[in-house]
Amino acid sequence: TITGNSLEERHMKYISILCILLLSFGRAHTQVQGLQPITAENTWQLEQVARLGRGTANDLEWNPAGTVLAVGNATGVWLLNEELEELTQTPITQEVTDLAWSLDGAHLAATSGTNYSCSTQIWTSDFKEQRFLSSSCGNSVKWSADNRHLAVFNTTPDTNVVQLIDLVTSTVITLLGQ
Repeated sequence: TITGNSLEERHMKYISILCILLLSFGRAHTQVQGLQPITAENTWQLEQVARLGRGTANDLEWNPAGTVLAVGNATGVWLLNEELEELTQTPITQEVTDLAWSLDGAHLAATSGTNYSCSTQIWTSDFKEQRFLSSSCGNSVKWSADNRHLAVFNTTPDTNVVQLIDLVTSTVITLLGQ
């Protein structure tokens, strides 16, 4: 007999491996059985644990100096240098439909008008201070020449609203659609 290679010993190894696999599958199957299927009623219980990739770009905007490219996409705002290397992560992590640098480059505004989340945000260009936040939807943002006002346009058919945000006083004037 050859030690370790006999037909009987090989069969015992295969049977042992098979038993281990069956026991492992049985435990995994029992754990999965304890879970509920995802339905419209229990989606609030879901928690995002990770996101892969950056999603589709919705808007691109160079800062006034032409040195930083802000990319608004499904995962927020990314700042890139002229070689398209990431400069820093921003605290904006929800979908962005439009963004705009203030003409002096001191602020960046971002808006979202998706079915899942709506917001308009104004940040200092270094993203250390959030200057304004609202839960209103927007599809387009434009700065005034004096960098004091931001116009937010929401083009959804049921609203068609223009909001004017005063950065100094944080007041919002709303013009309803015609």
